[in-house]
Amino acid sequence: MEQKQKKSNYAKVIVLVISLVVLGVSASYAFFYTTIKGDTSTTTIQAGKLTIETNLDSKNAISNEHLNFIKETEKESKADKISFTVSNKSDSNVSGKYNVFLKEINLTKNLYSSYFKWELLRGRTVIGSGNFSDATRSDAEISGEDERVSTTANDIKLTTDEIILNPNMTDTLTFRMYLVNDDAVNQISLTEGSFTGKLFIQAVPISNNN
Repeated sequence: MEQKQKKSNYAKVIVLVISLVVLGVSASYAFFYTTIKGDTSTTTIQAGKLTIETNLDSKNAISNEHLNFIKETEKESKADKISFTVSNKSDSNVSGKYNVFLKEINLTKNLYSSYFKWELLRGRTVIGSGNFSDATRSDAEISGEDERVSTTANDIKLTTDEIILNPNMTDTLTFRMYLVNDDAVNQISLTEGSFTGKLFIQAVPISNNN
């Protein structure tokens, strides 16, 4: 019983989420689109400018060498998290749309678990959620390998749908991850693991052909 109680307090899981920004963010995205109105000999060329910025690259990474097991009801206050903003700047004259990804994922085999969860929030609304039992391993499994062997996993799209962002608007997003405690299950296999990954934002303009 004492051993089980210790398990409930913390697991030695090293968690690191590094912030990184991809091309198209923190830069202007100039583009052209063509509309033909009436007479096919009349062509109108319109230019658009999209400037998306995020402060993700200036945020401190999630870093925790003793990730707590918590109840599902405690995730808002106790889950490890990182909050950041995504802005469509006032000099834009078009709307943009973006997605958030978790990339360059490296985790030990024992953490491909439904108890190891993540969520993405826009403001206070959950816009994406999942667990790492759904993660797809990208490197080959070796027969007889240890449960705590380091593995790589394919990218995970955190946004269920593309997020629309109009000029002069800012979104506040929060990514959080946590281990769910289940008193009815021996979760010792989840301890002594490690996880790393990077958050990416991918933004593109929305062209309105009228």
